[in-house]
Amino acid sequence: MIRTLLCDDHALVRESLPTALEAEGDFAVVGAVGTVAAALDLAARESFDVALIDLHLNGESGLAIVEGLKGMLPDCRSILLTGFPSDDLIFEAGRLGAYDVVDKQSSTKEVASRIRTAVGGRRLLDDFTRRAAKERLADRGLLAFRELGATDREILSLIAQGMTDKQISQRVYLSAQTVRNRISRLLGLLGRDNRTQLA
Repeated sequence: MIRTLLCDDHALVRESLPTALEAEGDFAVVGAVGTVAAALDLAARESFDVALIDLHLNGESGLAIVEGLKGMLPDCRSILLTGFPSDDLIFEAGRLGAYDVVDKQSSTKEVASRIRTAVGGRRLLDDFTRRAAKERLADRGLLAFRELGATDREILSLIAQGMTDKQISQRVYLSAQTVRNRISRLLGLLGRDNRTQLA
């Protein structure tokens, strides 16, 4: 039996999907919860083979569960459910160790098939998929870079020279806090995680 945790903030999904999966014959749903805390609490008490996790959980991110389970149940395969699969999500989910991202419009048969694939050790968020998503994000970053104003371009140039926020603020005649805010905005706009990647 494939021991499965379901985490979804919709009660209807928590009530109907376990029944549908168990009707497949090889699934045992050990818990159906609606929050990040409840999922991690259950993981501290139970073991399971697969965690089927809704990406959006009432203002929380299912990615927090993916990350938490890596330390708690390293052999558990995390699969994200979302109505809007995107390159950003695929890249981040793969980076955190998720095995798959499944569209919520999928049939129960499709979800069950993808779970079996993950349990079999095949990661559908493989290197190629993540690399393709990363390339598309990089292209988007290049387009965003072309639209930057002169001050933002100068800030990027000064970061590349290894300057601190204070040094940059003196060069561009802005407060250090304003520089920090602009750097944070640039990170998001260009799809980067830290200032080293901006350089």
